[in-house]
Amino acid sequence: MESYVKKFPNADHELVPAFTPSPIFNSTAVLPTGEVTVELSVMEDGTVAHVDAGMIADDSARESVIQALSGWLFLPQLKAGQPVFFRVRVPLQF
Repeated sequence: MESYVKKFPNADHELVPAFTPSPIFNSTAVLPTGEVTVELSVMEDGTVAHVDAGMIADDSARESVIQALSGWLFLPQLKAGQPVFFRVRVPLQF
């Protein structure tokens, strides 16, 4: 991450996904249909602190999404060259 921050000194830069594993659903999970948007809270170090997947009705499916997206990693949002906390909405297609 140090080289990423050095690459954009004193600049604003968007959040960049670096590692995005997909959810693994058990056979009893009832998946939503179409697109569902979840919200991620991304810390300054690029880790996900919180996943809001409240739009997914089935408990098992929601927990699988939360578990997978909690493991996502980002190159963080930069403001004036400094990493900042950021909330991002992620559309998931089912």
